[in-house]
Amino acid sequence: MRTFKPSIHRALKVLLVAVLVFSFLSLLGGIFDHFLGYTKIPVLGFLQLSFVEEFDLDNEANIPTYFSGLLLLFSSIILWVIAYIERENNSSFYQHWFGLSLVFAFLSVDEVASLHERTT
Repeated sequence: MRTFKPSIHRALKVLLVAVLVFSFLSLLGGIFDHFLGYTKIPVLGFLQLSFVEEFDLDNEANIPTYFSGLLLLFSSIILWVIAYIERENNSSFYQHWFGLSLVFAFLSVDEVASLHERTT
């Protein structure tokens, strides 16, 4: 059985590829929208994929937004684990890590649910 060995370089590569893919798809959607006049792209003739809206980096409630929300949620979970380990080691800073975990959990919910847009 293989063990999971986290690697900062591997995580950085995955995140960099994700940013490049989302940027390329957003640019491609902008080209379809502005130059070709397509807002929906026919996939199977009957299925219309809203490609422009789903990958536009300037929109909310689309695939890049959900990806960002997931990253914030994973960050919150990692911070909670750090807080738990710090508490087990009797560190006085575990409350700070737990507070950061709560902040990132709120940011994740805010990103996905677009709470900050509703307040303005």
